[in-house]
Amino acid sequence: MSLTSIAFLIAFFGGLLASLLRNPAYGLYTYIAVFYLHPPDRWWGEMLPDLRWSLLAAFVTLISLWRVSPIPDRPSWLQNNAAAIFLVFVGWFWIQLAWALDTNMQLEAAVLFTKYALLVYLIYVIVRTEDIFRNVLLVHVLGCLFLAWIIFVTPESGRLDGRFDGVGGPGIDDANSLAMQLSTGLLAASALLLRSSLRIRLIALAASPLIVNGIIQTLSRGSVLGLVAGGLVMLLYAPQHFRRAYYALGLLGLLILLQMAPAKFWERVASIADPTRSEQVVEVDKSTLARFALAESQLEMAIDYPFGAGHRGTADLSPRYLSEEYLAKSESGEALGTRSSHNTFLSVLVEHGVFGALLFICLLVSAFRQLRQLRELDAAGLPEALGLYRATIAGTIASVLIAGIFTDYLKAEVFVWFLGLLAALYELSPRALQTPAPVEPPEPEELLEAPRRRARR
Repeated sequence: MSLTSIAFLIAFFGGLLASLLRNPAYGLYTYIAVFYLHPPDRWWGEMLPDLRWSLLAAFVTLISLWRVSPIPDRPSWLQNNAAAIFLVFVGWFWIQLAWALDTNMQLEAAVLFTKYALLVYLIYVIVRTEDIFRNVLLVHVLGCLFLAWIIFVTPESGRLDGRFDGVGGPGIDDANSLAMQLSTGLLAASALLLRSSLRIRLIALAASPLIVNGIIQTLSRGSVLGLVAGGLVMLLYAPQHFRRAYYALGLLGLLILLQMAPAKFWERVASIADPTRSEQVVEVDKSTLARFALAESQLEMAIDYPFGAGHRGTADLSPRYLSEEYLAKSESGEALGTRSSHNTFLSVLVEHGVFGALLFICLLVSAFRQLRQLRELDAAGLPEALGLYRATIAGTIASVLIAGIFTDYLKAEVFVWFLGLLAALYELSPRALQTPAPVEPPEPEELLEAPRRRARR
């Protein structure tokens, strides 16, 4: 067994032990770290038994909740509208088992989203202080730094057509999903950079250029648009005091992007507006055109299946609605006969029907309504760190949604993390306003003057 494997085991079981004996927050940190490390996809993980690391971390964290003392008058997580709508959305997955085209795929999705609902609950219960919230963001940033470092040290020969096509991990093993995940880490790093201790600021500062490089190396167009949109939304939801700093960070990020990004990166970005432009100017960007054709076909699918075709229904129906030239092909050029969805909302509409799409819209409306209400607390003296965390949640959700116009991110776990963090922040922020300010100790001169005043009386 390698030293890396031994170090992982020590850190993993040490985190779970700390969760059981000290605070469940350590279990949550361990869970997020395992998401990024993901032993089955690492060379050192081949020497370890398959213990279902993420599931084990979540299970131990759930057991550790016995150490959590209740906060008086703290509402249940189901009293949060966004969390409640998400739970109804999960329930709809189970109902769809009655008519889904592929029952096995639908069952797999229902189980996954049930786990996601449990994760929202765990985050809400555990993230009860500003420090825990900050630490969750820090682990997220460190995880993205780990992925970015792998990209940085991987030789060019290990890439596909110049793109870094994934580093492994649940749901982030392709170029687009990897870039989206890194983008959310960059947004979190910007918040830590503006309002944290010096040590955490240095970590965020060191991580940011590597994460930017990782995004560039994936050549993911949708994720770049998502990152820009997320940054603008962060600016809108950030406390007024930090908006100039965000302008400066945005300008710095643009300069880094201009300096580091190769010509191939800008060619792919430009092809969003002009599908006929690509690395080879005379060729058509079939990837972009296929997305347009698939989107038209998905609208027809949604009309024919108003209650939803079930998870992965788009792929099952695509041969009936899409021309053969747009169907996926293997590396050898042989047609595979299907085409998966490349748009999050259209995936929901086709695979989970009109009711599922309405639930998804209600979820987003509820989330941004809560974010707007939290922004109104700035006038009442909301701590600046919580205001930055609010902006990070808003920016991350927006980033995933905009990137989801080009790729299906319905199952993106980072979206679920920040949905749980929103529920936690929505409860934490009003409580932070009610906490009395610490009483300043009297000056020595005041202590000497008090007896004299009493004597004069």
